[in-house]
Amino acid sequence: MKKIVNGIEIELTQEEINNLGQLSSDQYLESCKKEKCNQVKILRESNLLRPTPHTITYGGNLTNKTFNISSGDLAMFGTIIDGLKDLLEGATRGWTDATGERLELDIDDFKSLRNHLLFRDDQEHTQARRKIDAINALTTIEEVEAFDINEVIV
Repeated sequence: MKKIVNGIEIELTQEEINNLGQLSSDQYLESCKKEKCNQVKILRESNLLRPTPHTITYGGNLTNKTFNISSGDLAMFGTIIDGLKDLLEGATRGWTDATGERLELDIDDFKSLRNHLLFRDDQEHTQARRKIDAINALTTIEEVEAFDINEVIV
């Protein structure tokens, strides 16, 4: 069958016309892997942005306190820590815990909150990397489709 495409005459068999736009099985497998990896990245970003309750259990003002902190708090904690460094030793700043209780936290308290958040973020990135590596190692479309992106990989 002859067709004119963009002013150019081309000749295709009916089978070639039927196969236009179809991916090979390898291309489809790679496409499925890419989509699953994108789902992992979206989950990771969602987890990083979601406020996560953290129970802090160390001596100081945060003993057994729960705080809703998210990645967006990292910059704020850095700014507060820098500000408290410039003040007299023992300086504090008010912060509210998850129950609404207003606490006076010192520089060590804010460093602890920041460290908990950094550790949580590192775990999210590590899990995402492990999941993407596991997806890329799969060899069939069925394995890729069955892969649970919510499963923790150790």
